Amino acid sequence: MGILTRSLAISSSRIWRIFKWGCLKYCYAVTGRPRIANSHLGDQPTLGPFEKPRPKTLSIVTGNTSFSADEALHGTVATQALCAQIPNGLWIEAEGQGYCIRYYAYGLESPKNSQVLVYFGGDVLLTTSKGVRHIAASYQSLSPAQIEAGMAEWSCKANAPAIHLARPGLHGSSGNHHMRRQPLEIALMDQALDALKQRYNIGSFILTGQSGGGQIVAALLSRREDITAAVLASSLLSVKQVAAHWEYQRNIPARFLYDAHRFYDPLDDIGRIPKAPPPAIYVISDPEDQAVPFSTQLRYVRYLREAKFEPQHIFAHAQAPAHHVLAQHARLAAALIAKSATPQTIRAQLKALDWEQLRNKSAAPGPRPFERYSLPDIDARGAISLKLAKGAEKKHELLFDKSSTKRLPPASLTKLMTAVVMFDLMPRFGHSLTDYLDIDEADVSGGSGTNLKPGEKIAFGDAIVNLMLPSSNITANAVARTFGRLLLDDEGNCASDAPKRFIAEMNAKAAQLGMCDTQFINPSGQPVRGQLTTAADMARLMLTVMQYPQITESWGKPSHVMQVLGPTPRQQKINSTVKVINDYDVLGGKTGTILSGCYNVAVLSEAPNGDRIVTVILHACDPMALYSDLRCILDAVKRGRDWCLPMAEAV
Repeated sequence: MGILTRSLAISSSRIWRIFKWGCLKYCYAVTGRPRIANSHLGDQPTLGPFEKPRPKTLSIVTGNTSFSADEALHGTVATQALCAQIPNGLWIEAEGQGYCIRYYAYGLESPKNSQVLVYFGGDVLLTTSKGVRHIAASYQSLSPAQIEAGMAEWSCKANAPAIHLARPGLHGSSGNHHMRRQPLEIALMDQALDALKQRYNIGSFILTGQSGGGQIVAALLSRREDITAAVLASSLLSVKQVAAHWEYQRNIPARFLYDAHRFYDPLDDIGRIPKAPPPAIYVISDPEDQAVPFSTQLRYVRYLREAKFEPQHIFAHAQAPAHHVLAQHARLAAALIAKSATPQTIRAQLKALDWEQLRNKSAAPGPRPFERYSLPDIDARGAISLKLAKGAEKKHELLFDKSSTKRLPPASLTKLMTAVVMFDLMPRFGHSLTDYLDIDEADVSGGSGTNLKPGEKIAFGDAIVNLMLPSSNITANAVARTFGRLLLDDEGNCASDAPKRFIAEMNAKAAQLGMCDTQFINPSGQPVRGQLTTAADMARLMLTVMQYPQITESWGKPSHVMQVLGPTPRQQKINSTVKVINDYDVLGGKTGTILSGCYNVAVLSEAPNGDRIVTVILHACDPMALYSDLRCILDAVKRGRDWCLPMAEAV
């Protein structure tokens, strides 16, 4: 490394440490997760953060001989002639280079195999907080004989052939494990499946992957039409999100150690997964996973559902402290799929496996794995979280409560009621979303926001978005004035105050909804004595808003472009004030702020099984506290229960 390059690296590293210290203090305050300390490596082979691997010639490992950690760390090369000597070796060429891909099989029949199980193992290359790379100790204790025995056991459970397909650079395959997560590794595994399919006349595959192996399975889903099912355990499914997460866990920026832009992200190709017929997809997660954050696995499930797939998301209990290895769960699920078991049976069997593992750890009966979470401790003065009832259920489930009946200012959460009443009145007076709302001088006086001026007008559809995203007080005033006047004219009362008539309608609607502790005095939520609500009442209002898709569609947008007509016609971009609108589980919501010291939010989010959760927080002291409390609640109520169980059995 040259002097200039070295000095730049040192300077960047120092800047990084300063920046990282502030970020880690914030992350620790929000998540309670401390920095990851270096492992004690002993005599294990290592590579420094900027040291390049030195590839070796691939060894032929058989029987009970352990695999070489040194070869896994530095990578290996092989010739086609050498590959011919390796048991069950496949010579695969990609990007102008040849690789020997090894597999371990049991139960393959001649001349045809209608369905075969294939397993892809996880990553074994680990990196300390100082950027030192090494191979997991468990890798050195594994041998070909042990893998073959595992495939025999798996095959017998499934009544189908089973194959362990070794990834490049691992378990007897040539290549470089440093290429993991990149398109080349996926291409090699794809071609290896083609070679196996041709060699053994295979009809279809059930693919199973743990961690990084799960990323390969997710990638192959979008490349192949012969996959009947995929089981993804603790898998790397949202690669960009995981890479961003680990960027903050080392003293040396991760981007100095690898180029994350070269990684393949399965989220990018979900739309290419075949749908006629779609493969069965099982995602198995431990909510406390310390290697691949649970949120990233949940995000993949959500994207699948948005693409009209029906994945099964199963919570399981992986061994502490990493809570990451669920390979046994994955193989059991795949074996049951091969035997045509129902999703309900698979869930029950995996739950039984959890219990068995817990009993083996301690003779004394312990708590169920999903009872180990405590309710969050938040700073906001009032909050509530509810799981929405569905189907035959009539009662919403309370997930979290803190002083939810304490009366507090609603601020701009008031505009949720303004929008609801507006929608109720529109058909009564013959208005549609394409009709226009005029802005008057009276609407601007006392209102906030600069995107509208007197004499301009916007469509009622854009008015809804302007109420929800930038929280326009001017729009709220115009809605109250316009529909209040229509109500008065309809009643033959021309002298009364139009906004007050609309506010009376808001309070009547609140009473109808059972919002007994709520009083509205203006349509915008601007601070005024006596305008109060509770978190419980706002949750009732949120549940009502769920019946108005035009509102829920608008509040889920990060931004919107509205058409403004008038003296200066223009297209006006407006942005959401909900800072977590792009979070993996947040579907939409509304904020409310009274400066200073009163920050409110109401959001709709998604549970791991697709259920909807309404969460309201009132009177946080500042924006950071508000969103820290919100994430604390959302994460706790999602992690703290088994969402896969029917309601009657839920924790």
